[in-house]
Amino acid sequence: LKLVILKELEGPENPSIASIAKKYGVNRKTIHRWKKSKDKFVELVEERSMGKYKRVYNDPLAKVKDAVDSFYKRTLLMPPDQRLPVTGSIIAATAMQAVEDLLAKHAKEPFLAQEEVEEMTKFKG
Repeated sequence: LKLVILKELEGPENPSIASIAKKYGVNRKTIHRWKKSKDKFVELVEERSMGKYKRVYNDPLAKVKDAVDSFYKRTLLMPPDQRLPVTGSIIAATAMQAVEDLLAKHAKEPFLAQEEVEEMTKFKG
């Protein structure tokens, strides 16, 4: 929906943000925020094929949270008698391992934003 709205705003009819907001039932301030982040949306949808995923765009720990979520999903796929209990300490350890892995990978070939590196460096689980 975001890209549909943004493309419509850039279309030949040149509609106002207010009219688009009313048409789609979206707050005008939200559309302004989307306009600022348009390049990021286009990259996620067109280049990374992530148009169906919802993500908090300004969360510097999003990759860590994704790793913990992935761990949890893998755990659910295991036979019940082989599953680790999903406790706070296991989640914290999984998050810390994700931080270590991401920072090590970044050290070899930088891919994290500076804000992500700073937050991961401060992260304590």
